[in-house]
Amino acid sequence: MPEAHLRERDPMSKHWLKLASILLLGSSVLLAEQWTGWLVDQNCARAGDKSKFTGDVHKKHVEDGEPLVFVGEADGKIHTLVSPDRVKAMTGQKVLLKGNLNPDGSIEAQSAEKAAVTALTPTQIPQSPRP
Repeated sequence: MPEAHLRERDPMSKHWLKLASILLLGSSVLLAEQWTGWLVDQNCARAGDKSKFTGDVHKKHVEDGEPLVFVGEADGKIHTLVSPDRVKAMTGQKVLLKGNLNPDGSIEAQSAEKAAVTALTPTQIPQSPRP
């Protein structure tokens, strides 16, 4: 008799479970963070020369097995990517990366789009000393 009672409630439980899953998935997308930086191979990221972070050489390195990482523009930190296939097409570019930062410092990447290039204003351009 108790089993029949559980079977009667089972369809409703499934609906609640589905609803909870949808809400959880939706909230993770809404709570995603975003950062500006570069998607490059791990070796080049460790070298630290930001002037060499763009270009197709990084795509070749990743294709050859080097891990794809994200280097934050603001802090220069190197973050491993939990789901690099979602953003792999943007390798070698400055991007706006959206995802979730894990406690270990890795990023669960959700998407990436090309970052806006900001031009230096005349006050930001280094001036050579005048004689």
